Amino acid sequence: MAPVAFHAQQDQTEKAFQKQDAVFIGSKRLLGKKSKKACRYWRGVGLGFATPKEAKEGNFVDKKCPFTGNVSIRGKIIKGMCISAKMRRTIVIRRNYLHYVKKFQRFEKRHSNLSVHCSPAFEVKEGDIITAGQCRPLSKTVKFNVVKVDKNQIFGTARKQFRLFCAQRPLPIPLSIPNSDAMAPVAFHAQQDQTEKAFQKQDAVFIGSKRLLGKKSKKACRYWRGVGLGFATPKEAKEGNFVDKKCPFTGNVSIRGKIIKGMCISAKMRRTIVIRRNYLHYVKKFQRFEKRHSNLSVHCSPAFEVKEGDIITAGQCRPLSKTVKFNVVKVDKNQIFGTARKQFRLF
Repeated sequence: MAPVAFHAQQDQTEKAFQKQDAVFIGSKRLLGKKSKKACRYWRGVGLGFATPKEAKEGNFVDKKCPFTGNVSIRGKIIKGMCISAKMRRTIVIRRNYLHYVKKFQRFEKRHSNLSVHCSPAFEVKEGDIITAGQCRPLSKTVKFNVVKVDKNQIFGTARKQFRLFCAQRPLPIPLSIPNSDAMAPVAFHAQQDQTEKAFQKQDAVFIGSKRLLGKKSKKACRYWRGVGLGFATPKEAKEGNFVDKKCPFTGNVSIRGKIIKGMCISAKMRRTIVIRRNYLHYVKKFQRFEKRHSNLSVHCSPAFEVKEGDIITAGQCRPLSKTVKFNVVKVDKNQIFGTARKQFRLF
């Protein structure tokens, strides 16, 4: 009865006899062993995730566990906060994100809930940060499996917390370190600001160029140019890391047409500002002038740091959107006292 004794230590909490499919409890080679530990099967899921100690030394049997069962992790790797752990071997995680409303030009908070299978190898409570990997469908609604749990203390209800997650698949540890020269072109452009979903790169720069292989400079390979008309290229455009295809210095936009001046009255939008141009309108009936103004939306490159009250010089370019047809080419700092909308200055 020795082989049976080996596996009898597994948790028998169901009507059916619980055993692992990968373990043959009638094996003759186990007859002579007198170890008290159960004969157990476990494995690593890869992708840089460590196998928990409970999966190696525990007594539970879970065929849907990625470490001790027959489920493989492939596909997406997501992160979220546990908001419910009341179900048996299934938890609910919440993934928060910001939804952009084009009409009001602002972001609003949103979330999506997801049911995830949780192996008994993990002890999960509300508020913990969960890393889950995609697997084959385990039920009608469960298609993800917990691979890592980060303990997190919260104050209040987990549903009231708002935390953004940008989960990326961890890279496996390489067996040998690759040649640093072979990675040179990628390193040249990896310093660009990657803040969007799409990979940010300049169209004029070929990051796979062979002539960059021998270079060991820490500076990114960058494209910039002058717009002419006597306007200097700002230093941030030459040495910065931003990527803006609508920038007249680093993008594919040329300045042609009118050159206008105005005062910045709003810099709340992303890469777009509003300038005010004041003028005097002559009223023939009363034979006098009255103050008037017109507002204009202008694209502002990240090369400039603009605040309300600054004097903006903008040049006409191709239409960048429905309302934006001008691009900032020069910024003159100007200190104002009071609101920028109350200032009256002729240009």
